[in-house]
Amino acid sequence: MAIVGYFEGTDPLVLSRLTAQGIQTLPLSNGIDMHGANVAQLTKKDRVSVVVGYLHKVVPVEGINLSLRDIVHNCQVQTIPFCVVINDGDEARVERLLGEFASFVQITTPGKLFDKIMSMIDC
Repeated sequence: MAIVGYFEGTDPLVLSRLTAQGIQTLPLSNGIDMHGANVAQLTKKDRVSVVVGYLHKVVPVEGINLSLRDIVHNCQVQTIPFCVVINDGDEARVERLLGEFASFVQITTPGKLFDKIMSMIDC
């Protein structure tokens, strides 16, 4: 069974739709907001199929002891797909913000989030 890990603010209707499809959802924290399990500590044992969240949850504020690497790198190492929700038209800027992780992180817009998640978990 698929499990979608999500950061706070992810569209609750998308999460409810996933649940109705038999897909479990797990709240995740970026390490600062304490919304759920810390994304940096996920392992294969957690069985998370994909991590999703809005860009502002993934790109931390400058000057705090948290980096984009702290949020994304563990998923890359654990081969847990990662999806970031952005506004249409921001793709080029987001790729620059993601830097070394741009090739790993998949991006989508709010209206395409459910379909993107389904494609990432092969449903």
